Amino acid sequence: MAILGSENLAIDTALLTLEMGAENIYLVTARKYGPVDSSHDRLEAARGAGIKVLTNRKIVEIFGDGRVESLRAPVSMGGHTGEQDEESGGAAGVLKVGTVIIAGDREPSPDLSSYLAGQLEMNGDGTIEIDQRTLATSRPGVFAGGEIVSGGGLVAEACEQGRRAARSIDRYLCLRPAKIDSHLQEYSPESS
Repeated sequence: MAILGSENLAIDTALLTLEMGAENIYLVTARKYGPVDSSHDRLEAARGAGIKVLTNRKIVEIFGDGRVESLRAPVSMGGHTGEQDEESGGAAGVLKVGTVIIAGDREPSPDLSSYLAGQLEMNGDGTIEIDQRTLATSRPGVFAGGEIVSGGGLVAEACEQGRRAARSIDRYLCLRPAKIDSHLQEYSPESS
């Protein structure tokens, strides 16, 4: 699982997915030394829990045929190289993941927005179009919540969406790919 982000939200999302039983969690950030606005202790606690923090990475591509299979996030030019072992994607930065969660900044960067527009269905205001019940995007295995789908709002709403998305991701990962779409359409957060 890859968590993309550069603030405390990304660390919290990574820790929540770990609590829910996810394994092999990567926290991928474009920052050179870890998510900004996070305390050193908090970041080290995430590392200590087994979350692999990959810094100075640029998300280039998400691969998969009907389901996320991997993510290419090579080390950005001109900076600290970070981990480059096989488990961390090597120099090419290819991570084998089944899920990508965007725990984004308050305002999407123009680069991120244009990239997402090529990967996901977007609304006219630049937010990601989602299924309101499951928070599934137009691409199987990709879920979104918070300001990237609402354009702004209360932290409590983003937290509620994060919990709902986590339940949907759990359900998605537990189902066989052929049944995923029909089951997600039938899923109701109130039934969990």
